[in-house]
Amino acid sequence: PEGIPWDSVNYSCAYDSLFTILFNVYGTWPPHVVNDCKQMNAEMRVLCESFSAVAHNQSTLERARNDVRKAMHRLNNRAFPLLGRKGASVPELCEQLFRDRTPYINWVHECPRCKTILDERPSSSMLWYLSKPSWKDSALSGGDMRSASMTIWIDKIRKCKIQRICNRCTRNTVKRMASTKTPALLPILIQ
Repeated sequence: PEGIPWDSVNYSCAYDSLFTILFNVYGTWPPHVVNDCKQMNAEMRVLCESFSAVAHNQSTLERARNDVRKAMHRLNNRAFPLLGRKGASVPELCEQLFRDRTPYINWVHECPRCKTILDERPSSSMLWYLSKPSWKDSALSGGDMRSASMTIWIDKIRKCKIQRICNRCTRNTVKRMASTKTPALLPILIQ
């Protein structure tokens, strides 16, 4: 697949790695997903419009990267430096790109055994963080998942065990999600 050459003067590897992946799946997105992504936030709009220009041979991936990089720098100049040998973090870049203008997801940490709710908070981030142990436990609990549908995978992820213990009964908690709309994208960051 087409990729972005690394800028060794102004470290760009976080952008290059993420945008290479996103650009190569961008062409498979239906128009309504692209439109939904453009509505998420200003930085994602820049990314989608830049990808469209690249797909129509009106721009380059390097220019797309630099346009989004400037937008991210305006958002937070410490987390997203524009010049020099201090790069951005891939998780932070994902967190900022994959957020909606308004909170529509409610994350709840609860104990599946005693039903104690440990934490409940609204979020505008669409990024799901999973630790490797919890991802492995969740994926393996369903047996052979190689031919499972996306719905089954998402259901597994939604009920993923969290490395947090219930104060009341000392069992692992689960993190579940309730949303007011279906997100256009569901990015998952496995740590």
